[in-house]
Amino acid sequence: MEYLLQNAFLLMEFYEREGIMYVNNGDTDLGNSTYPFTDVLPAPGYKGVPRLCDMFLRTDSQETVSISPAMFDELIFPYYKRLCEKAGLWYYGCCEPVNGFWEKSISKIKNIKKVSISKWCNEEIMGPLLLGSGIVYSRKIDALFFAVYHDLDEAGLEKYIRSTMKHARGCQIEFISREVESVCGNLPKLKTAVDIMRRTAADCLGAGLG
Repeated sequence: MEYLLQNAFLLMEFYEREGIMYVNNGDTDLGNSTYPFTDVLPAPGYKGVPRLCDMFLRTDSQETVSISPAMFDELIFPYYKRLCEKAGLWYYGCCEPVNGFWEKSISKIKNIKKVSISKWCNEEIMGPLLLGSGIVYSRKIDALFFAVYHDLDEAGLEKYIRSTMKHARGCQIEFISREVESVCGNLPKLKTAVDIMRRTAADCLGAGLG
């Protein structure tokens, strides 16, 4: 793990030294269907040449999903923490459920700004944990709504959004989607889905349920 960490450091420092990075605090996909909009970066002292501390980066650990929180905290997290300290802000997670590792490990990343809440994540646990933290509850919508069936399950999607709004009540929430390689020939259903999500979220907020 130390060898892998030092190799990552060498690569990151090469990018910084060669001046081949750009400040990505705007309309830039982080590679996980989320966008790093922030006015916190670049960091103080920025003089036009991006440093690692000016960057919004992301990481995940899907490969360790089957180990215990104690083993993750002992063998994996210390290296992740040191890695994350190099950058300005971080988005953490992909499809792995973070609820088992959050309190003992991941929450200790001081510059984490967003965390992935996938379909395998326990929303009942993560909502209260993120409440008041300033960390974005980045809800990954189940790709089954878009990529498997021709017709959109409108009622199912509305129920899905209402459930998230309930569990993440009071949190900073974003809805994102990935792994949509196909829409089964029905492109308009994406617009319909966005309309449903906006309407449902607004209804929940108006009713004090989000």
